[in-house]
Amino acid sequence: MIKAISISTSAVFVIFLLFFSACENAPSEENSSNNEAEAPTQDSTQDKVTLIEKFTPPLPDCQPEGSIIEGNRFWADEEKLLIVIKADPSTEDDRLGESHRILEVYDEGCQLIQKEILPINRSADFPYHIASITYNNSNQLLAIYGFDVIRFYDIKNRKLSPAIQAAFPTGRYSVDAQSGMIEHLELWEQYLVGHARDQGGFVFDLTNSSAPEAVMPISEYEYEERFYSLFALKSDDGGQQLIMPNYDKQRQVFEINVILDKPTLLNTSTIESNDHFIIVSTTDDTLPIAIDLLKRSSVDLPEIIMEKTPKEMLKWMQSEL
Repeated sequence: MIKAISISTSAVFVIFLLFFSACENAPSEENSSNNEAEAPTQDSTQDKVTLIEKFTPPLPDCQPEGSIIEGNRFWADEEKLLIVIKADPSTEDDRLGESHRILEVYDEGCQLIQKEILPINRSADFPYHIASITYNNSNQLLAIYGFDVIRFYDIKNRKLSPAIQAAFPTGRYSVDAQSGMIEHLELWEQYLVGHARDQGGFVFDLTNSSAPEAVMPISEYEYEERFYSLFALKSDDGGQQLIMPNYDKQRQVFEINVILDKPTLLNTSTIESNDHFIIVSTTDDTLPIAIDLLKRSSVDLPEIIMEKTPKEMLKWMQSEL
């Protein structure tokens, strides 16, 4: 009899534990509602990035004949097209070897549907590249660059644009045979931002995809044969953003260097400057923006200095920084 009671008690205890555990783990209506209303944390943002990367459609297992260097395959998922730049015996140079300048487009069944042979740019051994961050979902342009020229492939219309070159407000140096070579190119909102060796940063506005327009810097400073260029670009969110593109050759890293915390209404026609320090006025009630072009960053001025005129601000920056 004692044994039977012991078994029953154990069973009840186990059932109690299971019930308690279920109640503890089940979210209440109040908690569920709060969780849905909470802003995403940094971890949840990271999870979203991971999911996007995880479910990016893989490239079709097409094997075009010839040689394809790293980064010269691009899968346009919306149009189901594979775009590659390659070299094969038809473009091989007797003295310099492979010449990567054949643009080929394949459908998802790996059937070749378009082929263009790009002209030699500077030398047969300088390859064309597909820009690393380049696809614009709004106008479906793929940026392709050679030594110092840029072309756009219109994926929707399957059309290759004429070549364009980076433009600068002043003359540039030619230090050696590689001066002017495009070191990096990427898309930033509706702009194409790049950097050319010994010549500095450049920008193209892609709003009119059929005629990309070169954007000139609103201010530029030359120091030790390097150019520090400041661009004001219209933002999708309104206002303007300031950027100072730079390519660090030692680290092989491209930096857009966004200057403002958020897009701001700027008056770029009234810039005050003193050496590498500048003051950019705003058109709303916000304070003017102080910038150190050499550091490619904004300058936080003391409150008492911000109350002074732009010329006085510059004088203080020149003596104190």
